[in-house]
Amino acid sequence: YGGLKPDAVVLVATIRALKSHAGIASANLKDPNPKAVADGLPNLEKHIENIRHFMLVPIVAINKFSTDSEDEITVVTDCCKKLGVE
Repeated sequence: YGGLKPDAVVLVATIRALKSHAGIASANLKDPNPKAVADGLPNLEKHIENIRHFMLVPIVAINKFSTDSEDEITVVTDCCKKLGVE
């Protein structure tokens, strides 16, 4: 409605949210689980697909928490690289 035409979209993701999308109970979201992060990636991938549908450039920012393991972060960054997303 405002006539705004963005050049990019910053999509903020958390490891906790990706694990939650994989069906991990909230009580267990702090436990390292790279497989659950990978299982939750289709949610992030769909958001990227939707952003690209509008001819916008998606950028993924990981809102890092102290409980996030390096292996979990690598799962997300590898996925983004595979999709050509910074």
